[in-house]
Formats: sequence, C-alpha cells, structure tokens
Amino acid sequence: MTSYPQGALYFFRDWRETILNCTVIDNWGNTKLEISTAPPYTNIRYKNGPEVATIAWHAAAAVRFRDSAIVARVKDWLRLSNESLRTMRVGTYDYVWIPRETHVYLYVPDGVNWLARVAMQPERKELTLEMTSEAIQRGLHDSIVVATTLLFSGNKID
Repeated sequence: MTSYPQGALYFFRDWRETILNCTVIDNWGNTKLEISTAPPYTNIRYKNGPEVATIAWHAAAAVRFRDSAIVARVKDWLRLSNESLRTMRVGTYDYVWIPRETHVYLYVPDGVNWLARVAMQPERKELTLEMTSEAIQRGLHDSIVVATTLLFSGNKID
C-alpha cells in the first residue's frame, strides 16, 4: 500500500518501554490518537476527542469500548486459537490475527487479502499500523487500534 485515501497508516511513536504511553500519528504527521496509562488502566482516545476504549490491567485484563456498557475479558475478545493465531470477535464476526515474518496480519477467516498489518521497529521505538479501506468500511478501526495496543503492550493478556 502506498496511498491511503480511504485506508489508514498510523505510527505509534514517542514511547519509552512499551506502547502503553505513546502518540499515534498518521502518514501526514498529524496526531490522531493518544494512549496513556495510569496503572491499572490504559486509555486510548482520539486527540482532543472521545475515548476509544479503556483497558483494565487486572488479574484478567479487560477492555471496555466507548458507547458500550459491556466489559469484555481480553482473553475472550482476542482469544488465542493456537500457539500464535488470535481470533478477534467484533459484533457477530470473527477476524484472525496471524504473525508472518516481520508483520502481524488481520484477515477474515479463510480470507486471502489482509485487512490490517502491524510491524514493530524496536530500534526506532516505533510501531507501524496499516489498515485497508475494507477494514474501515467494516467498522474495524477502533477494534484494530485496541487490538494492536494489546498485542504489542508487553503485558499478559490471557
């Protein structure tokens, strides 16, 4: 992907030890989201805007999305299906996160084309997240950002 007219390209930057305190910018350098942690909670919010989700880091990590009274256990929402594959439930649909080479990809089960992919560049203290227009049209933007935060947090999520 080289152009993002309907998709999204984000960089998780300005973090020290983990991405749980960082700024998320787009490919034009605009801050889009802020991730901040004050134990035991991590808040993900749009810059100067609404909250996306809150992660509670208790014995069983949990997540609550904005506009939802439901608190989901992370191990159920982003369940480990085998040693490396994770299944993410959004509404009534399942999506799978699969690590391959230098990226972690999000697919529709049995899908051919990826919906999102994430790459970590630890030497630059940067994480890159790419989302396709299909992912955004499916309403996955916030779920992908939260899942990326969880998967690369360095914290126990199961």
